Amino acid sequence: MAIKMTVERDARTDEFLSVYFQIREGEVGRTLELDKNCLLDLSDTNQAIGLEILGPFSLRKAREAASMYFCPELESIFAVFGHEPQLVQA
Repeated sequence: MAIKMTVERDARTDEFLSVYFQIREGEVGRTLELDKNCLLDLSDTNQAIGLEILGPFSLRKAREAASMYFCPELESIFAVFGHEPQLVQA
């Protein structure tokens, strides 16, 4: 299954409020706070269901907290945030 991304934004201010990455379908058994503003939804069997980002968060802390849940899809999401921004010259 491909990772699905849902973005919630305030239509009035155009600010992003949250981003949710659905890793797999299933019922959420519990939610772990990986870091402030970074939540991991797990099934009853501890499979990663989704990752929600509500604002600024520590990538290092979130990765460390999630490391006990082997999930290549989760690491691919974190990898996107771990890339250094590229400067584009005009």
